[in-house]
Amino acid sequence: MVGGGCPSGAVIDAFITRALAHYAVDSKRIYLTGLSCGAIGSWDYLAQRQGAVVAAAVLLSGNPGPPTQVGSAWRRAGCALGSLAIWSLHGDQDPTVPYAPDHDTLTNLLACPVPPRRAAVFTDVAIGLHDIWDSTYDLSAGRGDIYAWLLANAK
Repeated sequence: MVGGGCPSGAVIDAFITRALAHYAVDSKRIYLTGLSCGAIGSWDYLAQRQGAVVAAAVLLSGNPGPPTQVGSAWRRAGCALGSLAIWSLHGDQDPTVPYAPDHDTLTNLLACPVPPRRAAVFTDVAIGLHDIWDSTYDLSAGRGDIYAWLLANAK
């Protein structure tokens, strides 16, 4: 499920493939992060590729699609989404991208068996609107250190 105008999983895959071909990249430490439309496209990519390339993802204010909907990340990949570490954050008052699909997908993912499921975290940003990323990326919100978390989740 990709929102109108958001990058598709294929576009993200092409970007990662190009980066791998042209730069010295540690293949055990490929991380994906996206916000809003970028997180929507990232969910599409993860539904297609799961942990084949990416070790961990931090997604903010995205929409993987309602888990019961055909085409959603959950319906396409199910517990295989857990083959990489995923930390999703979403404001519970987001007026732009619906909160429930993100929350419900992570709830399903957290119910998958460990192992093989890797780390999965959902951060419900209480009274959070759409733009939760500035204070998440600069670590000022106290939601946790996403950078240390990513680095702790190499392949």
